Amino acid sequence: LQIVVLRDQRYNDIIVCGNSHLHHSPRHEHLKAFQAAIAVRQLDNLSQTVEFFNSHIAFGPSFISRLSTYLGFRVRREFSALYPQENIRLLFAGDFNSTPDGPVYELISTVSYLLLASPFNVKITDKLLQGFLSKSSTCWKLDENLVVDDLKLLPCGTGLTNLTGTEPTNFTCHKGVDGKQRGFSGCLDYVWSDSTAILHRMAPRPTQELLTKYDALPSKIAPSDHIPLICDIRFEQN
Repeated sequence: LQIVVLRDQRYNDIIVCGNSHLHHSPRHEHLKAFQAAIAVRQLDNLSQTVEFFNSHIAFGPSFISRLSTYLGFRVRREFSALYPQENIRLLFAGDFNSTPDGPVYELISTVSYLLLASPFNVKITDKLLQGFLSKSSTCWKLDENLVVDDLKLLPCGTGLTNLTGTEPTNFTCHKGVDGKQRGFSGCLDYVWSDSTAILHRMAPRPTQELLTKYDALPSKIAPSDHIPLICDIRFEQN
């Protein structure tokens, strides 16, 4: 997990940005869920550490040097209540090696609802959980020795928003010498954010014709098997 803390020059907001590359094997989806939870929790803790120090120290070399001493402290709940005046934004991007129907996506984004039984067919009435992976998820069956429980992304029970959609970002799909289809095509990369971010615009993705010009990726014109996600993001202001 790589982390950088930025300052918005226009609104003076602080933006905590994380980038990660999760484990690749589809046989270990349960491990990816743990990795995702740990990464988001660390970003969440750091964002609140920044919030605390921003209330006490000017944002400069002194701020950075003192902040680095406290990166391991878990202070979100305590200091977010004491120093709520600063806007602390959160972005998390990278190669999550998990498709939209996988446990990582479910854990980071899922919103579950409490349904009230009623003879009048009462619809969804109350949000119950967000950022939640149930112990009944099939991914836990990948390790028969694992004793599992429901997994929350964050203690506060909130999830993140996928800003970049679920179109394919990985394209290794090709025909082998035997004529059989091999490789993979699907969405593995995402840009996640807290609820304050809005996607302003996104760079066009390569066309299918361009992706398949040399069978698959990587190729002569693309050094990676992944398609880059390039976008402009706006943050809502209070």
